[in-house]
Amino acid sequence: WGPVLLDLFLSLVVIASVYAVSRAAATRMFFFLLMLPVLVTRWLLYFEGSVRGLTVGSPVEFRGIPIGQVLDINMEYNAAKGAFLIPVLIEIEQERIKVIGEMDTADSKQRNDYLVAQGMRAQLQTGSLITGQLFVELDFHPDAEPAQINWEGRYPQMPTVPTSMDEITTSVAAILKKLQKLPIEQIGNDLR
Repeated sequence: WGPVLLDLFLSLVVIASVYAVSRAAATRMFFFLLMLPVLVTRWLLYFEGSVRGLTVGSPVEFRGIPIGQVLDINMEYNAAKGAFLIPVLIEIEQERIKVIGEMDTADSKQRNDYLVAQGMRAQLQTGSLITGQLFVELDFHPDAEPAQINWEGRYPQMPTVPTSMDEITTSVAAILKKLQKLPIEQIGNDLR
């Protein structure tokens, strides 16, 4: 049994060393790939409502597909308007968007202007009702008010639309305001 056990032991040593070398090589390749540059574009978004639940690192998605992340969240006071605005800096990984067919890539500015003219907007969406986590959703809102990309400044500014909850709150407030104007007391007296 001695020679058989020795052969078995040597075989296991060879297999283990090959595994260790291939594992180390795979690990080096993985970290090398992490260092490759990724083409990203950065955009500035301004939100007027609450961004509670949005954090640095929150995803940016297009119709549920992750295409980027939130880089920074700040607060600004616009003295002229007397309002607070919340600028959110995002980045979009260009490799996540595959182009099929012919496309003129020379003027990405013109292409982005066209997409916004067609209704592309950024909007905060709820990622989890339990945690209240938010993410940025890019999608088309054909009924949105006309807007343009503001290309001035360090980062281009993409137009935003209010969250669904903000829209509901605004609608309910408008209905309540109209109801307050109704002469409910007089209507009640007339019914008696």
